[in-house]
Amino acid sequence: MHIGAAGKDLIAFTLTGTQTGMATYDSGESKCGFIFGLETELFKPPLVEKINEMWEKRGPGPRTILEPLTSSKAKPTRDNVRVEVWEERDRLHIGIQNKDTGEYYASWWDDEARQMFEDGFFKSGRELEESVLKYAEDMGILAK
Repeated sequence: MHIGAAGKDLIAFTLTGTQTGMATYDSGESKCGFIFGLETELFKPPLVEKINEMWEKRGPGPRTILEPLTSSKAKPTRDNVRVEVWEERDRLHIGIQNKDTGEYYASWWDDEARQMFEDGFFKSGRELEESVLKYAEDMGILAK
C-alpha cells in the first residue's frame, strides 16, 4: 500500500477502538516500528475516508470525524481520566474514560485486552490502573 501512517510507510494497521488505531511502519534498515494513537494522529485523511467508505458498505458503524493531523487540541492528562475495567464470563473491557463526559479515549476488548497483559504492557491487580495510564502516556493517548 502506498499510504502512510504517522509520516512513515505503512506496513499494516488495525483499528482498536471507536477512533483509535495501531500501525506497523517501516522504520528503515529492515526494521519495523509500532505506534498507537488516535486515527487522526496516525492516518492520513484519504485512508480514514477509505475506511469509512468500507464501513458504510459493510453496514452501520461510527463515522470518523476528521481533524487536522497537527491538531492543537490539548491531550488529556491522567488527572482528567479514569481507568474503567469490566469483566463478565469470557468478556473483558479495559478503557480510558473522560471523568466528566464519559467519552473513551482508548478501549481494549476481549483478546486484545488479554494480549496487553501477555505482552507486558498491562499489569494485574493493584498495578493495573498505573500500567494502563503509563501505557497511554507512552503511546501519546494522554499527555505526560
